[in-house]
Amino acid sequence: MKGAQPSDTVRAMLSYRGVMLRRHLQIGVAKGAITQEQADAKLAEWVKAKQDKIQSKIDSVAKAKQSAAKARKEAESKVKEARAEAIRKKAEVAVAAPAEPAAEETPAEPQA
Repeated sequence: MKGAQPSDTVRAMLSYRGVMLRRHLQIGVAKGAITQEQADAKLAEWVKAKQDKIQSKIDSVAKAKQSAAKARKEAESKVKEARAEAIRKKAEVAVAAPAEPAAEETPAEPQA
């Protein structure tokens, strides 16, 4: 309630944790605008809403991570299947085209 004013960075951290709201509510209690019970109720409501928001963000990040991993795995399986198909075709070509018999070459007659 007394002391130096927080910098912007520190104010953001304190606000994130609800310290600034608590301070604001305590000033209201000190002035008689609200009772301590009302201030506590407002703070508890804010904390619950904040926790819900944080949890939903955690869930959405986890879901995005899972979907990215699934997409990566599907892409890898497609590449694997394409490689297997290429290898299979290469093997079929090798089996289908029997080794061509060596062309019968007549020995070249030596020229005298």
